[in-house]
Amino acid sequence: MNLIDPNESASEEIQADPTTQVKLRSILLLLALAGLLTPCGLCWYSTRVQSIEQALIPSLLGVVVLIYTIYILHQREQKQDLAPPLWQVILILAILAAIVTLAIIWMVAATGWHKISGPIILSLGAWSFFLAGRRVWESWSFSHLSIEEENDLAQVKMVSIDGGHPIHPQLVYRYAEKYRSQIANFRIRNKTPEIIQAISEGKLQVKVKYLPENPRIHRFLGWKILP
Repeated sequence: MNLIDPNESASEEIQADPTTQVKLRSILLLLALAGLLTPCGLCWYSTRVQSIEQALIPSLLGVVVLIYTIYILHQREQKQDLAPPLWQVILILAILAAIVTLAIIWMVAATGWHKISGPIILSLGAWSFFLAGRRVWESWSFSHLSIEEENDLAQVKMVSIDGGHPIHPQLVYRYAEKYRSQIANFRIRNKTPEIIQAISEGKLQVKVKYLPENPRIHRFLGWKILP
């Protein structure tokens, strides 16, 4: 079993993963293309229907749904689903429902219901509800089926984007014997020296929840330095 060696040098720098960088650049390229094409499509469509609202409302809703879709797909592509808490996914579902409802009300009040814009709004709303609803179901299932694990298999790695600077500390941890993930936040960044010392002394403990049938779906519960 290949476990993390807590005595490994904490100053080691992880080079950027080429596959991950290609995926990230592809997503950024798609966003850039969408940002360039949306105004052109908006102008063309508004001249055809003689109403800017019929193009503006679906476009704004489409941007929101696109961002949420890319977020979900990117998270799944990286094979690192952090299983957000149930209250978070319910809140996102409620926000999406409010945005779709607002778009429908705005469209009806501005120009009425049209054959093209109306179905587009409904289709975008249905797709966003599907994604958000599935996250609610997954989060609810996770809360009932997951198991909790505590261990001291952790390590601090210095990670840079594209092999450049700045370099950010990440807490790398293992769980379920062979699965590995990492997390970075302000608390880890501010406590890096203390974390490194605790790891060297075997006093850093991490807590993780994961699904036994699919440990990739997990939730990092936190870390603490043992006395």
